[in-house]
Amino acid sequence: MRTRASFVVLRALAVIGVALCSALLRTGDARTNVVVLVLSEAGDDDSKAPILDALRAQSALFENVDVPAHPGRPSDVALLSGRTPRATGVQADLPRPPLAGELSVATAFSDAGYLTLAAGGVPGKPRALGFARGGDDLDLATADGAEACLAALEERAAGTPFFLWWTPGRARSNADVDGGMAALIAALAARGEDANTLYVVVRERSLRPAARFAQAGVPRADLAFRRPSRIAPGPRAGVVTTLDLVPTLLASAELAPADDAPGLSLLPVLEQGAALEREFVHGAVYLDPELANARAPLPELEPAMIYARSTHWRYVLSLVDDEDEGSDFTYAYPVSEGQQQLFDLAREGAQTRDVSGDLAHAEQLSELRRASLAWWTEAGGEELRLPPLFTGLPPEADAPDARPNIVLIVSDDQDYKHLGFLRGGAGAMPTTDRLAAAGVVFDVAHVSMSRCRPSLATLLSGRYPHQSGILDNQTGRTLNRRVTLPGILKRAGYATFVGGKFWEGNHHSMGFIAPERQRRNQFVREDQDDLFAFLDEHARTRPFFVWWAPLLPHGPFDAPERYRKPFAETAVAPPVGFPGDASTFVEQERTAFAMEAWFDDGLTQLCDKLRALGEFDNTLFCFLIDNGWSNARPSKGSVYEQGLRTPVFFSWKDGFAGGRHSASLVSTVDIFPTLLDFAGERVPANAIGKSLRAELVGAPDATPPRDVLCGAAYVPPRRDGPVRPERDAYALYARTADWKYVLYVRRVNEADAKIHAPADTFAPREFGDENLFDLARDPDELADLSADPAQAERMAELRLAALDWWEGTGGRPLKLP
Repeated sequence: MRTRASFVVLRALAVIGVALCSALLRTGDARTNVVVLVLSEAGDDDSKAPILDALRAQSALFENVDVPAHPGRPSDVALLSGRTPRATGVQADLPRPPLAGELSVATAFSDAGYLTLAAGGVPGKPRALGFARGGDDLDLATADGAEACLAALEERAAGTPFFLWWTPGRARSNADVDGGMAALIAALAARGEDANTLYVVVRERSLRPAARFAQAGVPRADLAFRRPSRIAPGPRAGVVTTLDLVPTLLASAELAPADDAPGLSLLPVLEQGAALEREFVHGAVYLDPELANARAPLPELEPAMIYARSTHWRYVLSLVDDEDEGSDFTYAYPVSEGQQQLFDLAREGAQTRDVSGDLAHAEQLSELRRASLAWWTEAGGEELRLPPLFTGLPPEADAPDARPNIVLIVSDDQDYKHLGFLRGGAGAMPTTDRLAAAGVVFDVAHVSMSRCRPSLATLLSGRYPHQSGILDNQTGRTLNRRVTLPGILKRAGYATFVGGKFWEGNHHSMGFIAPERQRRNQFVREDQDDLFAFLDEHARTRPFFVWWAPLLPHGPFDAPERYRKPFAETAVAPPVGFPGDASTFVEQERTAFAMEAWFDDGLTQLCDKLRALGEFDNTLFCFLIDNGWSNARPSKGSVYEQGLRTPVFFSWKDGFAGGRHSASLVSTVDIFPTLLDFAGERVPANAIGKSLRAELVGAPDATPPRDVLCGAAYVPPRRDGPVRPERDAYALYARTADWKYVLYVRRVNEADAKIHAPADTFAPREFGDENLFDLARDPDELADLSADPAQAERMAELRLAALDWWEGTGGRPLKLP
């Protein structure tokens, strides 16, 4: 094996060779040699590469060039062929199908009499792709490979040009590649061929997870072209794609590109300074399919996203949810079917600010969408199943609009026992208590899952977690945009605002028109200026919908002193039998009161603003807790009442009489149809809940929505795997007014399910375990009666109710004890 010392000598030869090359030039009519070096972004490799740096400085440079293919083999094939993934059939990062040899640019050079070499890897067998020789044994980034490759070039017949495609192995460092390039330049200069060689360096930029949302999921690269006798160095402008590489290489050798090749030759731009005659570049990105085995048939793939880019704008249309395919198409902030992104490249080249929701850019959004769809059709693409697109508000109504404004109030991680209107707490929430007293309170309601994100997804969709696919905070997909509460209300003429906690990607694509940029963690904790500006703009002109969900009383538990001081000496007693530290419990409860007071103060400010605008009396308020919390018992993430239970109240001064408590068993899936009912909108057929409007307005024919509350709880699913509720469910339950039954359908402990359980109060469960609690006598669910023979019939009835609910709402078969 050669040592790295030999590379030092070769680098020195390169410097000498470059200096001498002008004296050693061959005749001007010699055909152009071509060297293409394809580099992946170096990542953590910070080794020096002076030869590559010098080569770049001597090159014409196109930066941020679009790579219209998925990273990996699809982008490698697109680069070598100059064809889109759809044209080559290589849409996914899989070893199949092979690239047809006639589509490889190496075949065209070989047919023209060039010696064609593949140094390193290519996406297929080198000979089948038109290379005379190829493989890792020619990789110039190794000493042996450099010797073999240079020997092959030296052995050429006189006057034979060469085409070298060099893709260093991924384990090669910058220094290794630099040494190989030094050796190549030196050898060509010694033969008098350096000035007649076109060097192209393609540096692909990796899509790191934290950057994918900012880059709109479109891979990018830099293209550097060096040919001292023809191409002046410096930056070049234009809307360029890597598909332009192949026609540029062919034009440099005076070879004609294929008639159906989508790319353009950049040679006039490089050699003559001409402007590139192109308005848009387009592309599509596909998801990698999951195959049962290496020989399984490849499915026909549809694009996950299509995009268009002009000099000024980049537009992206997502056609699928970022969900269960387990591919690299995963964003730091997940995207959804129907989500549009628009980036103003002239103002912000880093593409971190999506302006698709700005009505001032509606024309650009529409134009680029039309261009993208036209490109797909002209390229022979199948008709796309287009998702709904949420753009601007419809025109204001001519007649006065009598529909109520809607404010959905979501308390975050709260103990329902702290609420004064349920005869609990320390008086920390007077405004909330007054709203409840003026409305109708459903004392017993359950969230769809005792965790933030799936609970909020139910409010947006009207569906249970196993129907929406949002099982946990970690679910690696976003909620489908087709049928959402804000989307429906916006199409109905409501101005829509989201403040605070919101998980599902871009809030504009979900149907919210404001704010321009969401301040999830700062809302209410700092101010409500965005909301109040929104109200100033839209109040009195049209009804509005406000998603009011500050991260309160959720941690961090940093309430200002003005909220802490009133509760500093509040008497607090740990519950009987609490196994934890009593002083810690007391301090946590007082802190919770302060956080709840902070929440309530924000609500007070909102109510005062609505009164000042004259909108309070015609505003329908709906209150709930997204999931429970307790400083003494298992709560969040569990199927205990402390995790599942929330009161729900509705209050509308102009709409219906208040001052009532209802014993109806309510689920938060009922909020979606209830709010749409009051807005005068048809409830979608897939909404699973029941409208509570009849009971709220006191209709004589009102009936309770159900006799039994049922639900499920889940362990966090694997983010990189498919959403499988039947696998990830760990418990089903059924609850009546007085009884609660739980069936554990997998082994689970506190850590598995990420259950909030102070002082280890959650006991691990085995597959098939059952619990039964008499809630009338044991509201804290301390005494399990499942072993009592006298309760066997009741348990059988409630077990059947839970299983019927699961099956009746579309749950797939469970593994049952």
